[in-house]
Amino acid sequence: MAFIYHKLKMLDFKKAFATIGLAGIAAMLLSSPLSIAAGPQFNIFPITYTPALNKDLPLLDGRNATDGEGWSTSQSDHDAGVNADPGDVVEFSVYYHNGMPNVDENTAINTLIRAFATPSLGSTATTHRISASISAQNASTVSSSDSSRGGDVNIQVQGGQAQSISLVPGSVVLFKDQGSNPQTVNLPDTIFTSGVNIGNIRGCFEFHGFVNFKVKVSQIVQGDLGIQKNVKNVTKGTGFNATEVSADPGDTVPSVFVKDALDPKLTLNGAVTVDGVSVSSSSFFSSSGVNIGTVNTDSNRDIRFRATVASASQFSNGTFILPNTATAFTTNKSTSDGADVRVVITPQIIACTYTWDAPLISDGSGRGSRRVNDRFNVQQRVTGLGANQNFNRVFQHVSGAPVIKFAATANSSGVYDQKDTSFISSSFTTGDYNAFIELNNSNVAVCTGMRIEPPVVSQINLDKTVRNETIGGSFVDQADAQPSERVTFKLVVDPQNSNSTLTSVVVRDTLPNKVSFVSGTLNVNGVQTSEGAFFSSGLSVSNVSPGSQLTITFQADVASTSQFTAGTCEILTNSATVTAATNLSDSDTALVKVCKQAPVKEPGTPSNRPF
Repeated sequence: MAFIYHKLKMLDFKKAFATIGLAGIAAMLLSSPLSIAAGPQFNIFPITYTPALNKDLPLLDGRNATDGEGWSTSQSDHDAGVNADPGDVVEFSVYYHNGMPNVDENTAINTLIRAFATPSLGSTATTHRISASISAQNASTVSSSDSSRGGDVNIQVQGGQAQSISLVPGSVVLFKDQGSNPQTVNLPDTIFTSGVNIGNIRGCFEFHGFVNFKVKVSQIVQGDLGIQKNVKNVTKGTGFNATEVSADPGDTVPSVFVKDALDPKLTLNGAVTVDGVSVSSSSFFSSSGVNIGTVNTDSNRDIRFRATVASASQFSNGTFILPNTATAFTTNKSTSDGADVRVVITPQIIACTYTWDAPLISDGSGRGSRRVNDRFNVQQRVTGLGANQNFNRVFQHVSGAPVIKFAATANSSGVYDQKDTSFISSSFTTGDYNAFIELNNSNVAVCTGMRIEPPVVSQINLDKTVRNETIGGSFVDQADAQPSERVTFKLVVDPQNSNSTLTSVVVRDTLPNKVSFVSGTLNVNGVQTSEGAFFSSGLSVSNVSPGSQLTITFQADVASTSQFTAGTCEILTNSATVTAATNLSDSDTALVKVCKQAPVKEPGTPSNRPF
């Protein structure tokens, strides 16, 4: 809160500043890039008074900050200049834009912004012309005096008496990179002398910006009435500068009126008092003012009121001067003075670090790989928050939805450092999620996100076939063979539509009678393998990942002719089973049909039995 009071005095004008620190979050302004010939060049596009693509604002513009005026809305409005009463503060804005494409050779080196006053600062006149120029080490100078860039700006002093103008100390501010990463930088008070260096400016609208500064018009001296205005920060308890309100010795000033103009971001808080007595605040803040009566020789009149500065949400980042001007006047005397409130808005720099436990996505991003009903298992650290500040931890699907928020509160040091081991709900759909910190409905920090994998699908299939190795042929479900011939069996383990690796895979084969294994012929994925427990409790084999297969082959001999009945066929069934973790199993068979031919009687003519 600012506490402001006035005292009437002979014309001895001083200004005091109170600094009020607030915290805020920067807003971003977007522009569109253009491409033209190479080499840095400033303000090359046609003039507009409403920001538009392929257009530039006038190089220089001005407004009466005391009266709360806005910037020019047309060329005629611009050409009319700024009307200012004695004691008014006039703000100027220099617009710069390197209109070339954003490549290194088009970067303007050591860009210099300068302002000029005609007549010079401190000289009196009823009209003061302000101009500005933009130059760089490797770019031609452009000036507001060029009508194609908008023209200079005149201050028209009201009241008929010549006044001087002076730079308001601390009012030169750079608003840079307004189309990409807006920043506010306080600059030295050298804009009317050596100029201000704003550094290297790259091409394109992303890097356009403004340099603003303020000048103050001196006060009219009519008669012997004076006013001095001061301000202090009541919230922080800073003191007033010494003040008085009086008339010169021997003078009596009758029927003195006092009025005040508050900046729109200052709000009256309480009553306006004159020597401790409340007066009409509506009159005090109007053009008619409040009649405080006669100011006698060496008398002081003390006028006080309190004002509250607007909330941080009403400011962007940077330093802002809120002018507050009071005027004491009679029918033939008038004088003004101001006491400004300096508001400093500093951004919160919030950082977020999420450290996920395994498993992680294999792209090296550090993102977690999870499924619904898994635990998050992520260490979440957020810094730069306000003490005990509430915020949201947000996960947003890359498609835009769903958006899932978890409320959290920082500690007294503005830090949140917790491990989230809660379970992931079914609200999370399959896919990639960005993670960020939300404060006041704005995303203020990006965190390392995660991926929700599809639900686990585990399937297994066993396919068993056979072929006659003696006579050749393809693998089939049933092969024909003769006694003593050799056959080859093939088993294929397939994960089908599984999206996770099959583990603890065991394959077991059961040979029928009259078929015997040929030692040394067992192969697993083409690698000769000892049969071990293959024909008993089963053979443990490698894991089977999605999209791959496991193939086992071995050979067996059919029993000899003596084991079969002539003239008959016999089906020999070879069965196999595969099992894997999570109770997966399957089985299949392959058949060998063995036929033994009956003896064939030789052809010929039978003879009679001899006697």
